[in-house]
Order: sequence, then structure tokens, then C-alpha cells
Amino acid sequence: MNKNLLLVCALTVLSFYSCRKCYDIPQKPKGKTELLTGPTWVYDTIYRYWGLPKQSTIYIKGSDNNAEDWSLEEVKFNKDGTFNEVLPNGGLRNGWWYFNNDSTHLITYDYQFSNDATIESLTDKQMKFLDEINHVRAVMVPKE
Repeated sequence: MNKNLLLVCALTVLSFYSCRKCYDIPQKPKGKTELLTGPTWVYDTIYRYWGLPKQSTIYIKGSDNNAEDWSLEEVKFNKDGTFNEVLPNGGLRNGWWYFNNDSTHLITYDYQFSNDATIESLTDKQMKFLDEINHVRAVMVPKE
């Protein structure tokens, strides 16, 4: 009887483990709003005169040979459609942001400026955008 009981217990335990399915629950892909509003963004690389003969790299994060210092610049996009920005000179700017209908353009504005940037790519690790009016292409990364 003990052997049969032991065998039944062993088979029961074995059946639970053999029938149990381990599911990796797929993560729902983050939408552009969630990606944008997650981190505080800082510049990694800035190109001026993008697409023109005098195109140049004016800033590379961590470089000592930058034409312009953008190391203080950072921007936090908030879920409520506002943003908080520290400018290259250390000044502060607060404003509003939104995506156009198909989320390919990021529009930012306050009472004194507005900007429309084409989002080339946006992931949780970087944002690439092109400001066609000012001929600036930039790569931003989450602040460490």
C-alpha cells in the first residue's frame, strides 16, 4: 500500500510539473507617449546645417572639442502635455508638447517659441529627430 501511495504521489507531482506551462507574458510595446515621457532626455549628438554643404557636428556628449556646449541641456516631457527644459545656458523653460496625428512630429511651444521636429526614431534608449526648418539633426538619450 505504501509503495502504491508513494507511486501515486510521485506521478501526481510529476504530472503537475510536466503539464505546467511556463508562459513568458509578452510585454505590450510602449507607445511613443510612454517612451517620450519616461526619462529625462539629454543630448548625445547635435548636427548643425544638416543636409547642407556646411553640415557639421557641433556637440558630442563627453567630448572636449565641441563647437557649442550643450552639456547642461535636458528636457523632461510630462504625460500631461507639458515639458520642463534646462537650456544650454542653465536657464529654465516650461512649455507644452504634442504629437501630430500620426506621431511622426513632435511639436513643442511656449509663449515665445514653437518648434516642429520630425521624429526619426524613438525607443527607450534614444530619440533621433530632425528640425528641418533650422537644419538640425540630433540624438538624445536618457539622462544617467
